[in-house]
Amino acid sequence: MLSDERFLHKKMRGKISPESRCRTYVVLNLNCNDAKLFCSLLRCNKIDQDSLNNVMDSKLLLSLLMLDEKLTDENAEAALQKAIRSWLLQLPASMISILYDSLLEVMENASQVEQEHTAHEIRKDGILEIWQDLEQAKMLGKLPPLVPPKEFEVELVANRITPIIFEVVAPDFKWRPVCTKVVEVHSQPGPMLARYARTGAEELLMNIITNTFPATSAGKEPDSAHPVKNVVRVVLGGGDGTLHYILAGYVGLIYSGHLAGGITIAGASQSVDMLFYLVPLGESNTLATYIAQRDLWYDATIYRPLVDRLPLIPHIGLSKDSEGRTASTNDATRFSNSPTPSKLLTKQIENYMFEANCLLKLSIYNCEGWYNYGAQHFHCTIPFLLRAEMGIPAASVCGAEDKTILHQESIPRTSLAPLDEESLQSFMSSYSFQAEATFRPIDWTGKEGEQKIKACSFTAIQAISVPRSSEGRLGCDPCSHFLDICLMESGNAKRLKDMSDIINYVSVYRANWLIVQAEDTSKPFVILLDGELYGPFYRVSRATC
Repeated sequence: MLSDERFLHKKMRGKISPESRCRTYVVLNLNCNDAKLFCSLLRCNKIDQDSLNNVMDSKLLLSLLMLDEKLTDENAEAALQKAIRSWLLQLPASMISILYDSLLEVMENASQVEQEHTAHEIRKDGILEIWQDLEQAKMLGKLPPLVPPKEFEVELVANRITPIIFEVVAPDFKWRPVCTKVVEVHSQPGPMLARYARTGAEELLMNIITNTFPATSAGKEPDSAHPVKNVVRVVLGGGDGTLHYILAGYVGLIYSGHLAGGITIAGASQSVDMLFYLVPLGESNTLATYIAQRDLWYDATIYRPLVDRLPLIPHIGLSKDSEGRTASTNDATRFSNSPTPSKLLTKQIENYMFEANCLLKLSIYNCEGWYNYGAQHFHCTIPFLLRAEMGIPAASVCGAEDKTILHQESIPRTSLAPLDEESLQSFMSSYSFQAEATFRPIDWTGKEGEQKIKACSFTAIQAISVPRSSEGRLGCDPCSHFLDICLMESGNAKRLKDMSDIINYVSVYRANWLIVQAEDTSKPFVILLDGELYGPFYRVSRATC
């Protein structure tokens, strides 16, 4: 998206097929009012999130990936494997859900085992047992018979220029906590195996990939003779929270190369590249604002028309004095031929898709959190992109815990509305938390200095990758592997007027990792990751994903 040479962008590489070019998915968080308006104006095919084509197809395709071990272990002919897949396509919707949940449970059980050989045996035995249940149901006549598919001749139509077809998908925010029980040996944590919470975005992204390129659902490895990947283009509309949600699913599905508790999906994830086109539609659009401040083309094409409270394209309407008068023939013709808001917005997004040829490479970070349940200790890993904030920014929006959710620390919590000005000033002047911050600062040449350990009373601790408009003194950018660590001790708390004032009273360090531990583990703290509230944790660690 950027044209600034200072950033580590590269020209778009990959193969965009005619199918992918004319069909583009638009992921919209319809909880945002601007997203609803955007959806109503964009000329697109609306997809019902609860329809069989979306949810059931996603579960079926993911089930096929998990069953791929069964289908490839047997030395069966290709025709028989195709027949098995075709037979699975005929299963009732209820059976698809049961099959998917059963396979998901097997994969998550296998992921608990560190030895890969043992995990492979658990997956193999679990899949075999599920397959035997399917065959038994088929013998009892509860399922359709296995019939080899017919081959049909397909007549290819000559390539022609086609307009983009937008299909809107509304994400279903269904987080599933994932954690690991740990034994504390000493205060400095060692390396832990990353296990990411399930968001529901994994199925959504997998559905987009397989609908755009159906061949990936067969689990084929990329052809080594043709390393150029297929390209899947996704328009992502929302704010920081939507970006965080999709990022979490993307890390679990694409970056880590695993899905549903450890099943490898190399055939689907390695054969495609996903390009995200960012459309700012949320209340907070940190990354889009950062790009717009440095790229005039993005600012003029996408950011300003959507964020500013102005019409997309200014136009002249009839004045109030003209009410009750009949418009002339020329005026009527001119107004009837003027482009509608729907045409203008759709054309604007099409231009964005065709003209944005530079990629902005973003660094993704892991936030590891440790928390207690009674005498037991647990660990979870949460990916984030923009910023991690502890202290006043997180505590001021922290509400009561939801005790009905087990291990709620690893999934976003419901946050409160921001405090009014008077309440916020009173809260900022009195709030502090005792913690120890450990990091190794890096100088401008990239050389690491001596490890610093700061144990004191803090008002705020921030690890920032993408600065906001008011944080001009920071030198961080989303392309580097370093975070700006901002520490504010409690002595300056009474000088704060609002949240944006914090940046004026912090000590700034550049580092690629940070560990913050509460002085008293019985007094944990909450944390904001990309604006989403997590915790409470008695220790957090941040490093490159």
